Amino acid sequence: MIVFNPNINWKIYTVFGLACALVVGIYCWSSQPGFHEVVNSQAKDSYYNLLVQGFQAGQLNVKREAPPELAGLANPYDPAAYTPYVWNASHISYELCYYKGKLYLYQGITPALVWFFPYTALTGDYSSHQTAVMVFLILGFVVGAILMFSAWRRYFPEVSLWMMATSVLALGLTTGFLGNLSSADEHQVPHLCGFAFTMLALASVWNCLHRPRWQVFWLTCASIEYGLAVGARPSLLFGIIILLIPVVHGGRTDTSMFSFNRAAWLLLAAVVPAALVGIGLAAYNSLRFDNPLEFGWRYLLTDIQNVSAQPFSLRYFWFNWKLYFLETVHWNSQFPFLWANVPAPAPANYYGVGEAYCGILLNYLVVWLALAAPLAWRGRLVKNLQVLRNFLSVVLLLFLINVFVLCCFFSGSSGYLSDFLPALMMLAIMGVWGLDRALQNRLRFQRLARLGWCLLLSYSIVFGFLASSKACAYAQHTMGNSLFHANRNDEAMEHFQKSVALDPGNSAYRIGLANACVKRGDFNEAISQYQKVVEIDPANIEALYDLSHCCPV
Repeated sequence: MIVFNPNINWKIYTVFGLACALVVGIYCWSSQPGFHEVVNSQAKDSYYNLLVQGFQAGQLNVKREAPPELAGLANPYDPAAYTPYVWNASHISYELCYYKGKLYLYQGITPALVWFFPYTALTGDYSSHQTAVMVFLILGFVVGAILMFSAWRRYFPEVSLWMMATSVLALGLTTGFLGNLSSADEHQVPHLCGFAFTMLALASVWNCLHRPRWQVFWLTCASIEYGLAVGARPSLLFGIIILLIPVVHGGRTDTSMFSFNRAAWLLLAAVVPAALVGIGLAAYNSLRFDNPLEFGWRYLLTDIQNVSAQPFSLRYFWFNWKLYFLETVHWNSQFPFLWANVPAPAPANYYGVGEAYCGILLNYLVVWLALAAPLAWRGRLVKNLQVLRNFLSVVLLLFLINVFVLCCFFSGSSGYLSDFLPALMMLAIMGVWGLDRALQNRLRFQRLARLGWCLLLSYSIVFGFLASSKACAYAQHTMGNSLFHANRNDEAMEHFQKSVALDPGNSAYRIGLANACVKRGDFNEAISQYQKVVEIDPANIEALYDLSHCCPV
């Protein structure tokens, strides 16, 4: 069971706590508000809070009136037609769903039910998206870290304390979360809510496997938790198959005979709660869009409507697989030292790639140690071997299913790594512990293996920080552009300056800053920025033209 034992040396808890605190501190330092919360200065205007206000008013649509002009458009989902009405300083409805004259939230409902609505009901105030992202991320990370700590205590007591502590850092800093924090907005809320409830479900599965008398209870908890994860991220749906492994495991009696009666109770515990959550989601969709399987993407006010394709198809698989696992980055000599390379050509009707700092087999090198995961049960007693193998099978199955689903999606982004990379990292951690345990009597090789772990982990952490810097620079530039076009130039300047500080070699970011300087009347600084753009990219026609025309007449 995942509990703290007071009889364990205080030093162990101290080191574990410090490792967790370090990761959480880095999260807090890295977190930046997202685009919509920068544009909408009040938390109550954030999309999830608009949904909460809708609930309080007895409706499922958000508490925001749709622009009346949309009703008169021949095609209200054509970006060229709707943009003037949904994308302006006073009425921002971009990336909401428009259906029968009302606006709905596309993102999953779970965050509204478990955080935003209770927060408003208890405090009378509104939580920002940034706060919600931090709450879900810290919850998921801490639960995952405690889960790994429990596995270390039970199955790997031979592995040193510092190896356990560095594994906590691996789980927290090499799983792509820092990129999510570069713009903590309504997109990141459901991603990290899904991650948090997936970790809670894994913890309940762990307890189900290790506490025979409480198997039905813990499997019921896992079913509820995974159902809520699906409510946040519907793409996690097929991962619910992992709950069948504890059913099969629990159906075996102490004499290795299979008990159908016990298995039936466990199957009910695994299926019924999640099914009830699914029925609730289907009803929610039916009441909103008259279709239990419609989550709203067909009615989004976004340029996604330009794509005449199914959102899921096998023809996207290989392209996304290369993006997530094999795509390289280009390194240079100027901070943050790398830039992304999007694989080409994209499949027909593929929507596009967001943040593209993926290629985890080449960039998060520590994941290769997942291949050593079978060493985790080497030399175990039969009973311990079965339990540990079943748990690792749950983690592996969760990873494979979620990877398959995302690789069949018509868009890719490093922001999606939170759906599958934590599970793969858990396998890698178990792999390095199993390797360390297997080399207990071969000290020289054990030291080499530990050195390799340190090198792989250090590289992976550094890459994660650099990729998050690139993502943060891009987010700041995007916010700056939007504020600039909304005639909020002073605010735009701040974001342009941050983007240039984070990625000084990006000519587009410097052009944005220079344009803002021209608008402010600071022509000397504008000229300086245009000159630096020309130094970076001598063939940049836009910078050359602007440099020759930016001085006042």
